[in-house]
Amino acid sequence: MKVICIFILLIYTQGLLSQSTWKRNYDLIHYRLRLDVNEKTRTFNGDITIKLLLIENNVELIKLDATDLKISEVKLRGQKLKFQLKDNKLAINLTKEYSTDDTLELIINYSATNPKAGMEFVESEAHKPYQNHSMYSMGYDRYNHYWFPCYDNPDDVDFVTSELIITVPEYLKVIAGGELLKTEKRADGKITYHWYEYHPHATYNICLFITDYKEVKEVWKGIELSYYVKPEIADTLLKALSITPKAMEFISSILEYPYPFEKYAQAFFENSLCNSNISATTLNGTILPKEGAETIVHELAHEWFGTVLTIKNACSVWLAEGFVDFIAGLFVGQGKQNNFFNNRINTLYSSIIQNDNHPEISPPILRCDSLYSLYNSAGTRGEAVLHMLRNYLGEDPFWKGIRHWIKKHAFRVVDTDDFRIAMEETTGINLYLFFKEFVYGHGHRKYNVHHRWDGKLKKLVMNVNRIDTNYSSLTFLPIPVDVEISVNDMMTTHHLTLSKLEEEFYIQADTAPQMVIFNKGPKFLMEVLHEKSTDEWLYQMSHAENEADRLDAMFHIKEFTDSEKVGEVLVQVVLHDPSERVRNAADMWLMFFKKKLDE
Repeated sequence: MKVICIFILLIYTQGLLSQSTWKRNYDLIHYRLRLDVNEKTRTFNGDITIKLLLIENNVELIKLDATDLKISEVKLRGQKLKFQLKDNKLAINLTKEYSTDDTLELIINYSATNPKAGMEFVESEAHKPYQNHSMYSMGYDRYNHYWFPCYDNPDDVDFVTSELIITVPEYLKVIAGGELLKTEKRADGKITYHWYEYHPHATYNICLFITDYKEVKEVWKGIELSYYVKPEIADTLLKALSITPKAMEFISSILEYPYPFEKYAQAFFENSLCNSNISATTLNGTILPKEGAETIVHELAHEWFGTVLTIKNACSVWLAEGFVDFIAGLFVGQGKQNNFFNNRINTLYSSIIQNDNHPEISPPILRCDSLYSLYNSAGTRGEAVLHMLRNYLGEDPFWKGIRHWIKKHAFRVVDTDDFRIAMEETTGINLYLFFKEFVYGHGHRKYNVHHRWDGKLKKLVMNVNRIDTNYSSLTFLPIPVDVEISVNDMMTTHHLTLSKLEEEFYIQADTAPQMVIFNKGPKFLMEVLHEKSTDEWLYQMSHAENEADRLDAMFHIKEFTDSEKVGEVLVQVVLHDPSERVRNAADMWLMFFKKKLDE
């Protein structure tokens, strides 16, 4: 399902690369949409009032984005204006020259039929009478102009407030961003919903959901939480959604920035994309029962990272996608042992290192190409960067910086430099080299590690050589690494700092260690080539403190042909390892080695 969603997103994003932009001569202030919607014919009829402030002198022409819309009339101060609709642009001729600081209210009468993008429709099914052509908008990141004329350029975000006055048949519900001011039933069997979003937001965050799904509401600290679910699976979905108040509390608390919006609505549609808008989110009703809490928290966290902080462009999308993955991981990991985070981080790092052998698949995090930056590497690499930054700065300085960044830039456009500067302001640490290497650069280090025991010195000698030296982003940023060793079955962890291309470290060890693990944890994204004996890998598989390190050893034992000895240790791991994940993996490998013995 995740692969399908990414494929659809990539198709959606193709339009980003080809759509032309122009320099606007105005600042947007407010959108007011009044629409009569027929969900069966997929038509929208009505008008939009666009309030804007001119930022140039001698303005004679106003341009807006508009694709496949029928414009019937444009008025300004009661006077009709000439206009031209061409090449997905609505060009409006003003009757006189206007200058800086003039405020204009353009009223555009228009209609739209079956928009090609920006609005998704859910077909009615004969055996499911409750489903009457539901629809939901998908404005991110420049698709709202397919159902209303607007300035739709995410690379030049202009904050607005908005209101939607939507009329539908009485059996349908309308959900939009902001506060529901009123509903009004009409004599013709229709109902009008009036929604108003007071908080400034990007045009792509304007949303509209229309459905007759079951509506369930609850309240968290005075904020209405509403859920729109298919009746036949309502119990399953509502059970998953029961974590929403806890997630609200968790994110608000950890960021020290309370949820700021009037309400939070979540609507579920089969095969929909999970998409966050201002105070309203669509979720995939098919995958939610499987992915549960992490999906819900991921989308909720976008209300902070994507709405409160609006991302400037594709180059900085990792700030949104990386943060929401990071926050979701922290939430689902509450109350769990450190192994949960070690495994999550290890899996994250391993997938990045694997993909780094294919730069066309996994480019640098700041490749400013939406096809890659948005949906391929931003979330994975972004979360990895945040884990590393947390380890590099320490727990308290890290969170102090995050909270400062949010408060400083709330309801503003942000980019990577804004984030770096905010973190430097609170920590007093120059992060130029960190960002050069792990954000702007190739993103991970590679080391050759050799170890030996010196009986005379009674020390473990470790030679660490860095071999990723052919990148322009190479830095000598000192980074911490933990080494875990076992001597006479006594485990100790030692903290080292890597700062050179070639380094030698000495660790006290009265006898030869049974196990040596370089980059325990791990704390930083690095590929480690560390040659070990069969006995060392087997000991690590059954004794390493971290689950991730035991699994790593299990992966390496496939290189050894002493199947009988390996099998004996695997049996013990299957029987006694405290981790179900490790036990299951050992059982799988045990079958593999038994097959080798039978050959």
